Amino acid sequence: PAQYFESGKMQIILSPASVDMGGVLITPREEDFIKISKQDVKDIFNQVCMDSESVLSLINQL
Repeated sequence: PAQYFESGKMQIILSPASVDMGGVLITPREEDFIKISKQDVKDIFNQVCMDSESVLSLINQL
């Protein structure tokens, strides 16, 4: 996600994988755990997940 590549206070080190996508967010830095907001999580997930239209399109192509 874009937040991973930001600098300074805007940076959030979170690289979503299977555990994170299951709802357990693991931030390697305590400062990110403290500052991450619900909106940050929604934005990060929107960046790394397919939207429902894309999923349906993919299913129809299989």
